[in-house]
Amino acid sequence: MTVDDLCAKVEELSRRVEALEAKKKSPRQPKLPAITFDRVTARWSGIDDGWVDMMHQRLGIDVEKELDRASVWIKNHPERHPKDCRRFLTNWMLKAQRYARG
Repeated sequence: MTVDDLCAKVEELSRRVEALEAKKKSPRQPKLPAITFDRVTARWSGIDDGWVDMMHQRLGIDVEKELDRASVWIKNHPERHPKDCRRFLTNWMLKAQRYARG
């Protein structure tokens, strides 16, 4: 390997390091608040009106009704309580949309 090859390699690695450092400095999206389900009261917490409105607008389903259905399912399947309730509800709503379209 020649000196020119080594210099080219060093320049390439320097560009990669700079790109990685710039990526680290880029602002991250804010973390969404956690959604949880209380089995005792059978109520959801951490769901705001904006999330409900967004789901209704994007999916065209009755979100409140689906939240009730999801809570009944969780109560009837305690051994399968979801670890990530936000993900569980998002998937639930997507399935509800598919079933609504028939």
